[in-house]
Amino acid sequence: MIKDKAKDNKDYEYIYENIDKLPDDLVKLASKREEAQSFIIGYLKDDKSLAKKSEEFGVDNPVKFYLQYDERWGYYKYAGGIIGTRGCMPTTLSMVLSGCGIDKSPKEIAKYAEENGYVDSGMSSWSLVCDYLKDQGVNVYGIMKSEILKELEKGNYVILSLGPGYFTDKGHILLACGLDDAGRMILNDPNSVYNSINKWNYEKIKKQIKGAWAVSKE
Repeated sequence: MIKDKAKDNKDYEYIYENIDKLPDDLVKLASKREEAQSFIIGYLKDDKSLAKKSEEFGVDNPVKFYLQYDERWGYYKYAGGIIGTRGCMPTTLSMVLSGCGIDKSPKEIAKYAEENGYVDSGMSSWSLVCDYLKDQGVNVYGIMKSEILKELEKGNYVILSLGPGYFTDKGHILLACGLDDAGRMILNDPNSVYNSINKWNYEKIKKQIKGAWAVSKE
């Protein structure tokens, strides 16, 4: 895929010419996410300033949108890789806290997770969700899949853990931050601008949901 895109895109041409210098996680990111081009070039040239900030992608959702591969934190080492490729949970929790009026960057949360035993085998532990948010004074609780829409209708946020499907090949964490007028879920996916701009029917993705936590703003 990268080779095909390199034929008529100078950024992809540069990435393809230097692909041997990229770890597997970033090769995969380059092949799947066009919006990550600048982040990957920044990695190759060792120049973080070449990467973009999340706000530059124009996602206008009820909760401030953060990408994992934001130049402010994406290159920070995490879970045997970097936040840009392995930090979906710290980035999602940062968005949740932002919606609750609390400023904690993905980098801060990733550092906490590493130092306090919430990372294992290259992945964030589910227990970080409740432990960290409760420590920040946020009301968070596990829910059944059947309760997701009800919580969103109440104006609460819902953190979703997803298995293979539309959002990931393995496992992923993202934030459902509201419903549109048609009752579709508004998602802040820290790994995809496309997924965050589009709206999602619950029935379409429910089989991919492996865990859910509601965050009450009251």
